[in-house]
Amino acid sequence: HFGGEDDVLGPFADAADAPRAALRFHARLADMCARHAKSAKLGKLGAPVAGLALDVGCAVGGASFELSRRFRRVVGADDSKACVAAASLMKHRGRLRYAARAEGDIAEKLEAIVPAHVDRERVDFRVVADVS
Repeated sequence: HFGGEDDVLGPFADAADAPRAALRFHARLADMCARHAKSAKLGKLGAPVAGLALDVGCAVGGASFELSRRFRRVVGADDSKACVAAASLMKHRGRLRYAARAEGDIAEKLEAIVPAHVDRERVDFRVVADVS
């Protein structure tokens, strides 16, 4: 969600056929939502002037933070307490260190960083109950 091109593509970053079209998915999703939402009346330079976005299944908040570039308020909701806790830490700290399994028992230490252009105060996260 939060990695740069080299982090996401890993050893394939230099490959000519690397799936670069898959990068920045959350930013592209937020832009698409804003284009189609009547409540996201965009001002100059795409500045959000109105609207509420609900990110259902927000996981660790990648799309929620990107939606905040286009909407005045965003609520990220997920049924995973662990995901909402991580997203909330990202909101308050702007970054979160974590370990990702590289292969087998080998873990790689990484840091997720909310992009500087995101106003984290526009985003709130909530745990929702499973209603199934």
